[in-house]
Amino acid sequence: IEATFDSYAAAYDEKFNLNAIGRYQRKRVHRLLANLLSPGSTLLDVGCGPGSDFGWYGSRGLLVTALDISGEMVRIAKEQSQKTGLDATIHHTAFLEMPEDKQFDVVLLNFGVINAMPDIKSVKHKIKRILKPSGYAIIVSMPPFHLFSALGDTVHLRLSTLKNRLFKKSLKLSGGMTIYYYSCSDICPGFNLKRRVHLATVLPAPDQYYQRESFFAPVFSALKRLDKYLAERLPDFAGGDHVCYVLQLNDNHKRP
Repeated sequence: IEATFDSYAAAYDEKFNLNAIGRYQRKRVHRLLANLLSPGSTLLDVGCGPGSDFGWYGSRGLLVTALDISGEMVRIAKEQSQKTGLDATIHHTAFLEMPEDKQFDVVLLNFGVINAMPDIKSVKHKIKRILKPSGYAIIVSMPPFHLFSALGDTVHLRLSTLKNRLFKKSLKLSGGMTIYYYSCSDICPGFNLKRRVHLATVLPAPDQYYQRESFFAPVFSALKRLDKYLAERLPDFAGGDHVCYVLQLNDNHKRP
């Protein structure tokens, strides 16, 4: 996993942060976070990557702890922290190995971080132990079904890829890393689901847009308006490039 994300680090900005689809999805998550956080709120950014959200965190006056399993991502994130003036504490570690000596107002696993984690039960138990009783867990997960990914796999006759994603809910990448696809039935039990927002349900994934921008750009505005309309009106199985779950501890796990 670390080697895979090390290899993604150099081109991450170009493929995701500077990409119209990537920017659109990130802004949607920022709007959700803005309603939950105020200056001085504590946030744990799990899988922070190259510090893509650090500028936004700084503009909100948040107290940020960040971690990533990739040493190269952490190196770039520390540089981004200096550039943006965000005084973040950044760790090179896996989430399940992180100390539990602090609790947070928000624990964020953004843009498929959870999809690199096979033991989702342990991840959820960890979140519950480090989340404040009134806090929120924000999990942005890649679901089994995404319209444009399914179309791409069908057109290019990657039928085994499509089958594995939809039915086995996992896919082994060429570099050896396995991606696990989760739905609400995997993520939500044990929490109170406050909101579910589908991201890019009728839009391509960022890498698809990046590869065929000349094809997608002319229709992007129209599809984006439709996507915003559908975002909170769809059942969970409708999927998307990502689905954002806003969760709180249920009464059984709230501490006095």
